[in-house]
Amino acid sequence: MYRIMPVLLVIFLLAFHQPAYELVANIKAPGEQYYTDPFGNIYITNAGEIRRYNNEFHETARYSNPSLGKISAVDLSDPLRILLFYKEYNQVLWLDRYLAEIRSPVLLDQLGYEYVPVVCSSSQGGFWLYDEIICQLCYLDNNMNTVHKSVSLRSMLGSSERPVSLLEKNRQIYLNIPDKGIFLFDMYGNYLKLIPLTGCQKFQVTDTDIFYFKNDSLFKYNIEYDSLRTIELPVTTHPVHAEVQPGFLYIFTGEAFRVYKYHKE
Repeated sequence: MYRIMPVLLVIFLLAFHQPAYELVANIKAPGEQYYTDPFGNIYITNAGEIRRYNNEFHETARYSNPSLGKISAVDLSDPLRILLFYKEYNQVLWLDRYLAEIRSPVLLDQLGYEYVPVVCSSSQGGFWLYDEIICQLCYLDNNMNTVHKSVSLRSMLGSSERPVSLLEKNRQIYLNIPDKGIFLFDMYGNYLKLIPLTGCQKFQVTDTDIFYFKNDSLFKYNIEYDSLRTIELPVTTHPVHAEVQPGFLYIFTGEAFRVYKYHKE
């Protein structure tokens, strides 16, 4: 009897710490890329179009501009100033909360940046980009002037390794190169360290954690303690992406999205 009790206690504690999920929406909405913001909005891109669903899961806005080509990435760091990146035509565009253009598209070629794989919005009012020719991270202010540059990363990277995502959070810049990990910089482009998370594409950063989806699983990496754990997901068939926002889990299948409330983590 006494030998069984510790085993039962461990099982109980493990069960207690698993998230309790409640499905609140299952909406058919085909798309290529999926994004969420802290207000409960869901953004879905299809080629050159972006659609937004509110926290009641109704479509509330959409934007498209066929002349700009396919939307490569969306940055929702500021949901009132949404950045769209069109990699094929090397252009950047900002939308307001109604998905209306704030300003004309910025042509990066005209600014001297011809090979840019990733960009991201900045809380300073401008944006960051990675220049593949000089292997440097560059910050451009709201007037399109280059203000900061990192050191060259050429010696750290192989000839075929390139960034796939870029994000600013908490006055730090996260440059994701899947074969190497996530390179961390300060607000002036000074290199800080390499976070050893390989193989991830898109990721989210909170005050203390990095969340990323890989191989049908959602992972949580604690930046302070350098610890990694898997977040249990409700049963679903081969999700293509998953994201978290306070109190909610979003799972995308390519043809639909599911939204769950969770009560423990």
